Amino acid sequence: MTPEEPECALLASKKSQGYRALNVMENCLKSNSFAVGREYSIADITLYACAHMAMKVDLASKRIQRERAG
Repeated sequence: MTPEEPECALLASKKSQGYRALNVMENCLKSNSFAVGREYSIADITLYACAHMAMKVDLASKRIQRERAG
């Protein structure tokens, strides 16, 4: 086992958990305009921040994988 393998397994696990969380959020927003209740709230701000960071993390992980591969 290389030193990177446990790190890659942890990344894959966290990424899987993140995608599950994003799916829950997307399913909730399919039938509701807001995350909680009928009005914009701090929950919506939080979900926006989480979704925004999820995109950044995914892009960063792809860059790291390319650097390690080549």
